[in-house]
Amino acid sequence: MKIVFYSEQCEYSKKLIAYLDKHNIKNLFNLINIDNTQVPDEIDVVPSIIDTELNQPMKGKKAFEYLLNLKYFNNPTNNIECIKDLPSNPNIPHDEKATETKITNLELDSNSELESKPINIDTKKNNKLAILIKMRKK
Repeated sequence: MKIVFYSEQCEYSKKLIAYLDKHNIKNLFNLINIDNTQVPDEIDVVPSIIDTELNQPMKGKKAFEYLLNLKYFNNPTNNIECIKDLPSNPNIPHDEKATETKITNLELDSNSELESKPINIDTKKNNKLAILIKMRKK
């Protein structure tokens, strides 16, 4: 449950309500006008937002920050199941750097144990790296 405490006499409250209208999220909140309603003692600043999923009320600037970040809560964009038109055979170009780079290569052997292969680094070209490797071996 989310509650917005506001006052019609407060410019910031008006801006917050306008933001709710503009982004069509006003229906997510119960709006309480403190001008004609008694409010809890915790509400000493307007605008304030109480969200039962959070520990404390967001007051003033924090209320605006909460609304600005609200679009990131429960965002399903990283869920592959939300993508409707997945191409059956995507055209992904071959990247030679990705397949030929010699960096730590972790593989599972036949016994399914993690095995680490050494890194091939040209220490002649990278003198600082050679010094760090020598220091690490000590």
